Amino acid sequence: MTDEEALARGLAQLVAPARDEGDPVALVHDRAHRLQRRRRRKVTAAAGVTSLVIVTAVVVVFPGSRSETAYANWTPRPSALSDTERRAAILGCERFAFANDAAEQANAEVLGPPSPRPLAPSLQPVIVERRGQGTGTVMTGAGRFLVCFAAPDTDGSAGGGHIPVSHLEASSARILTGGQAIDLDTGEHTVTTVAGQVGSDVATVDIVRTRGSEVNATVAHGWFFAWWPTDSRAKRLHLSLRDGSHLDLPVD
Repeated sequence: MTDEEALARGLAQLVAPARDEGDPVALVHDRAHRLQRRRRRKVTAAAGVTSLVIVTAVVVVFPGSRSETAYANWTPRPSALSDTERRAAILGCERFAFANDAAEQANAEVLGPPSPRPLAPSLQPVIVERRGQGTGTVMTGAGRFLVCFAAPDTDGSAGGGHIPVSHLEASSARILTGGQAIDLDTGEHTVTTVAGQVGSDVATVDIVRTRGSEVNATVAHGWFFAWWPTDSRAKRLHLSLRDGSHLDLPVD
């Protein structure tokens, strides 16, 4: 099976109707939240650059090899998607958004108003990328963001939050989701996702990790995103600016 065939199968599984295991919407919403680990973490920026704050973390766990490149033919540099693959990835992410809206509405009916503004109708994709057979999607709208991951033989995952209103310097970046994978004694494989915003002067973002090679993030529309199939943490963001200069932002 080629990478393209495997990716298409995985995306088809994600956008297909949920299996009959109770309420499908509640099931998808539960999966998304079981795969999400939330924490706050200070990130120290280089001198003269605004500090970063990680506000959420997203983690997915599934069986697989412990070699990075062995999982889904992962590569540290993203590759192009076909139009069909791109549409399927976006639809899969929208499915998580609709599930989230349904769950928030149900909570509001129980706990009382105000009901939150629906997320799904306002979402627009800012990044859709692939690395081997896995895809990542970042969508924004109504002051919120959603980050989704999909791969063959997984249920996928999603997480997000509110976009900060604080000013972001043109030559800086801030991480809004940073995954810290947790591997118990099950022999399961882990996938870590990192996404955030970049200033208007930032051309590229390379993520230096605690273990493994640098990962080239996808940068588009003021956002960046990358994923890798280990529990290695982001150690430093290396920014290349449009004037040819470089900045390093250490991640504590």
